[in-house]
Amino acid sequence: MKSHTYPSISYAEQLSDHVSKFSQDKILILLDIDDTIITPQSLTFRKPPFNQMLDEIKANSDQFPNYLEIVSNWRLQRKAMLIDEKWPQVINSLKTKHLVFGLTKVNTGRFGNIASMEQWRYQELSSLGVFFSEHTPQSKNINDNQPALYRGIMMTGAATKAETLSQFKWITQGIDRIIFIDDREKYLHELSEYCHLNKIKYEGFQFSGLKTLTGVQSQEIHQLQKKTLIQQAKWLSDEEAQRVLDQKVNSNA
Repeated sequence: MKSHTYPSISYAEQLSDHVSKFSQDKILILLDIDDTIITPQSLTFRKPPFNQMLDEIKANSDQFPNYLEIVSNWRLQRKAMLIDEKWPQVINSLKTKHLVFGLTKVNTGRFGNIASMEQWRYQELSSLGVFFSEHTPQSKNINDNQPALYRGIMMTGAATKAETLSQFKWITQGIDRIIFIDDREKYLHELSEYCHLNKIKYEGFQFSGLKTLTGVQSQEIHQLQKKTLIQQAKWLSDEEAQRVLDQKVNSNA
């Protein structure tokens, strides 16, 4: 990957302010989801190295015979929150003039105990008031972890984000420029190369809003959460983990 520094934004309204500069353009706005729009409520996922727990499990999936159960149960049992409470308002405002789609690196179809990743992802976002532009056709009967489009959310499956956008190329027809927001530089660069090859004006912004959230997880809670998730395929919230730790202290008193 070529070295490139993308402008950083930390708040949803910064995107609105930027888009307003191009009032005459038809813009396709693509938004990453995890650690851009939403993040788990648990303090474990605020700062490194604890927030890399799931990435480490995924990277070593062959070490866990029940890997699918571990990750799917974590997704089902975790509670998510908006990184910026104004995301729903900003997205709804942008949709009045432009196309706004999610573009997320995540499995599709059935995954462990999740019958449909597309429905799970939509339900999680809609419960927080986040709704993207909806255009037909949508993907149906997703198999083999292929890219999917569900209610304005493009999901990569095993593909890259650029390959996923290419799969739904009709979305870019008549577009003057693409603006993409993601917390990871590698995905911003991936879309930059795609747009360059397809002669589409492109702007990428690295989202750093996670750094605005306060709170640091304790080593004890993190270790208990990780151990319980790996050994029992069960996610403990911060409050549940603290209760378990308190009970152990009281029983040893």
